[in-house]
Amino acid sequence: MSSNGMGWVNYGDVNPIENGGIFVQQDGATTFKIIKLFFDDNLGKNVLWDMYVDVSDNWIDRKAVNDYGNLQQNAVDYDTRLAIECISYYAPDNFGCTENVFLELEETAEYLSPYGIQV
Repeated sequence: MSSNGMGWVNYGDVNPIENGGIFVQQDGATTFKIIKLFFDDNLGKNVLWDMYVDVSDNWIDRKAVNDYGNLQQNAVDYDTRLAIECISYYAPDNFGCTENVFLELEETAEYLSPYGIQV
């Protein structure tokens, strides 16, 4: 986990272009902007999911997500990890996900640059 100093924390690999990144920025008590970057072997391209998770939404079954992700409720970053696990448990489409596919590293970096995320 590493921070870029602009409120974004990478919960993915230290080399997000090569091994995937999950960039999270908390922008409210229970709301998180999440950008997930990964390489899709089938497409042969970088894929970026851009979404917004509010862990206080009443349709989220916290117990089910906790069990799925083996989350520790007393962890300092519990809500952040809950938001990340919600994406896996419920699928990104449930969180307003937009998908961007990029051929080149430069395109990926250009998309992330306004957020202050350097890859």
